[in-house]
Parts: sequence; structure tokens; C-alpha cells
Amino acid sequence: MIKKSLSVLCVCIIILSIASFAKSRNVPSSDIKSGFGLGIDFAKYTGTDFALMFNYNNDQLTAGLGFNYENDTGNKVPRNWFEWRAQLGLRYLLYPRLFLTGGGAWSYTTRRNDAIDSGYAIGPYIGIDYYLMKRLFLSFKILPYTYVKDPDGDTGSSYFEHGAISLNFTFY
Repeated sequence: MIKKSLSVLCVCIIILSIASFAKSRNVPSSDIKSGFGLGIDFAKYTGTDFALMFNYNNDQLTAGLGFNYENDTGNKVPRNWFEWRAQLGLRYLLYPRLFLTGGGAWSYTTRRNDAIDSGYAIGPYIGIDYYLMKRLFLSFKILPYTYVKDPDGDTGSSYFEHGAISLNFTFY
């Protein structure tokens, strides 16, 4: 228990350090477009792989909310998966098209077959956002620590096991 608490404390210190740098450096970039957007997120937290993400990004903040549905017919009993994803973090401009990001990520999954089971994953993340064009960027995130409760009822912690890659387009 002490080892887990120390790990969480270390991750929180890293995120707060990133937040202090992001707050102190307010450098807008003319090469990017801030605002609302849409993206495709690939991650494996507790349920499905892909999610459609609605997001908001500017020079200092990144936020996203996503949803996915999957009909798994590969098992003897077909399952329907529903997953919600959310993320909120800060950004720090490293170069004109490259941001360092840090924040928190959350996923909530329900699986419906004979009964409704649910699970979740939550943890801090660090990552980078790289703008390919003014409105199009790639985002890479890794969760150093994740607490997971899967739909089967198993709970546990993992270290550097979860992450996400997404492609986002800012349209407003």
C-alpha cells in the first residue's frame, strides 16, 4: 500500500510540475488552430479499442470526451460494449508545432450480455501533441499509473501499461 501511495504521489508531483511550466509560459503559435475538434482515439483501457472523441485544445489546455460502441460476436454469448472516455490536461509549448501534455484520463465501460457489467480505468497521463498542419494533430499519451476495475470485477493497479494514440482535427 505504501509503494502504491508513493507512486501516485510521484506522478502527481510530475503533473504539478508540468502544470507550473505550462502556466508560466504563454506563447501562442501562429502555426496551429485552437478550438473545438473531432478525433479518433485508439486506446485499450477496459473495453473497446477505438473511440470517437470530441475535444477542445488551445495553447494551455486540452480536454476531450469520447464514446464507442462495439458488438462482440466472437464469443459464445454475444456482448455489447459501451465505453465513455474523458481526458483533461494542460499543455506546454516546446516548439512551434509540438506540445508537452499532462493531465488525467478516465474510461467507463459497460458490457451487456446476460447481465450488465461495468468497469473503469483512471489515471494521470503525460504525452505529446504534434501538429501536422494548422488544424490536424497527432496525440500520444501514456499513463504511468492506472487504477483499473474491469467488467469481470477484477481490480488492480498497473504501471506504464495503458496509453492512447489519437488523430484530431480542429474545425472551430
